[in-house]
Amino acid sequence: MSVNPSRIPRRVIALDETCVKVNGLEYWVYAALDVDRNEILSMRVYPSRNILTNNS
Repeated sequence: MSVNPSRIPRRVIALDETCVKVNGLEYWVYAALDVDRNEILSMRVYPSRNILTNNS
């Protein structure tokens, strides 16, 4: 995945927080999406949900 440092004006950005189970373990997936372009801007996976995860 390449990183594009240029700024693009965006009208709407959606944020999502989802818990998924893999082999009995829970992981939290956080994603930022450009709604107009149907593009994933950022996605991170964490093994737990806590205040440190939410502020990173």
